[in-house]
Amino acid sequence: MGCAPPPDPGPTAVPDRGGRVVVGVSGSPASTAALRVAVAEARHRGLPLVAVAAWEPPEGESLYARSPDRAWARQWFEAARDLLTGTFEETLGGVPADLDVILRVVRARPGPALLSFAGRPDDLLVIGVRPGPAAARSSASCDGTRCARC
Repeated sequence: MGCAPPPDPGPTAVPDRGGRVVVGVSGSPASTAALRVAVAEARHRGLPLVAVAAWEPPEGESLYARSPDRAWARQWFEAARDLLTGTFEETLGGVPADLDVILRVVRARPGPALLSFAGRPDDLLVIGVRPGPAAARSSASCDGTRCARC
């Protein structure tokens, strides 16, 4: 096992069988609600589920670039991976065996990362939204992608 995380194959590695249900997983209560909805939608529609955990260096990419540390980046990648698998375990008792589930950990901002996976016309993007004024403002379209907000 090398020091750096394996390169993420990206959205093109997700099977191309029509639409997919894509969900962002951050471990927040809103994202666990979104995960439950996404699983139900994937079952109902007979589509694969793509669960995405996006991460960035806490200080941001520009500051990280000044003093990159691959071991440190590996720790953050592993933390995001553990959060993704742990959220499935805590929320659903594990990855559902009756669904085609693709788990992806990507180093990117959450919005662009999710849209890179949910960019096809038949994709459904499920996102968790915290209650409050920001939720009311988030009712804008998802760049042409069908969205379900939880």
